[in-house]
Amino acid sequence: MRLLASDPRLQAALFRLVDVAPACTGAPELADHLAAYLEDIEEPALPVALARRVTGSPLLGRAAGRAAATLVRRIAGRFIVGATVADALPALRRLWERGTATTVDLLGEATVTHAEGQAYADRCDEALVALAAATAGWPRRPLLERDAAGPLPRVNLSVKVTALTPLTRPEAPERAREDAARHLRRLLRRAKQLGAHLHVDMESMDSRELVLELVLDLLSEPEFADGPSAGLVLQAYLRDSEQVSSGSWSGRPPRDAPRRSRSGW
Repeated sequence: MRLLASDPRLQAALFRLVDVAPACTGAPELADHLAAYLEDIEEPALPVALARRVTGSPLLGRAAGRAAATLVRRIAGRFIVGATVADALPALRRLWERGTATTVDLLGEATVTHAEGQAYADRCDEALVALAAATAGWPRRPLLERDAAGPLPRVNLSVKVTALTPLTRPEAPERAREDAARHLRRLLRRAKQLGAHLHVDMESMDSRELVLELVLDLLSEPEFADGPSAGLVLQAYLRDSEQVSSGSWSGRPPRDAPRRSRSGW
């Protein structure tokens, strides 16, 4: 880990390795991937040069792969607190007790079948129920439970529209919007029932208009006039994020702004 921290380019290679690690069949394959990433680095400093020699060695390659697997687990552990909500709850509670609120993001890629979209929606629904039951017993933290706009829910879940439907296509947004709406409407109802907050993540420019339209349409329905607490996650590095969040972008103006929102980071 000290070697990793000493060179940002080696850090970047290992972060890339995190993405491919689940598809690798063992330590040798991990080592091969890491070696390929390191070969892309021009004028390597000593840490990268040493890593290249180790991963390229017939004798040390397997050991390098095992070391890389350990590093991948440690890196992922900084961001992935558990395989299930139950696994994550101890870490979430520790953060709460230290004065930090969290949003839970169920990892998953874009779906390719309707069954996968249904499964993701079911997981989100189950997560909301489990989080609401667990957080009810957490100690009071006034700073985390209220701001200038009013009460803040203890439960906060982030949802990806592209994981709710396999129909996300820029050329046919209506089909995706209709398919995702039935799942998202169900989750909004559950969040309202439990007093939870639902964040809808903005994932790419291709789907941004679709997600904006979908969320604003649903939140303008009479059923959700008095909740739940909800918001959109916008990438703060995009030049027009401030205009989008204020409703002054070039698309259709929102009827009512989401009750809460935040910028992504």
